[in-house]
Amino acid sequence: MKKLVSISLLLFSLGIIIVACNDNASKMDNTAENKALKDSLEAVKALDTVLHMPEVIDRKKLIESNSQGQRKISSWIVEKPGKHPYYLIAVGEDSGNSIHFNFHVYPDSMRVLFYDPLNEREIPLEEWRAQNK
Repeated sequence: MKKLVSISLLLFSLGIIIVACNDNASKMDNTAENKALKDSLEAVKALDTVLHMPEVIDRKKLIESNSQGQRKISSWIVEKPGKHPYYLIAVGEDSGNSIHFNFHVYPDSMRVLFYDPLNEREIPLEEWRAQNK
């Protein structure tokens, strides 16, 4: 009888441990899923911010007009936050042969800076816009 009670308690304890482990694994999966979803939404927001910039809209119109609708402007993420605290977003023609702009977008504030790859420096948009008037 004592042996049966001991075995029952042991099995009950194992059952509780298994349920607790499954619950924690489920929470960890949800956390990973939530982070992936948050990262995806953040990336879309960064791309959308760039696509709505007046310079990008104007360039889109110019490219489509000059090519009689044959070429389009695209934007894509070159680098995600990780090594650096920003998204590096390129804007170029859909053929991929011509990049028109590079921007750093900081996800915490959605602050956008022009990125000059030749000089490897960020330029505030106000300064960049003044240079390009």
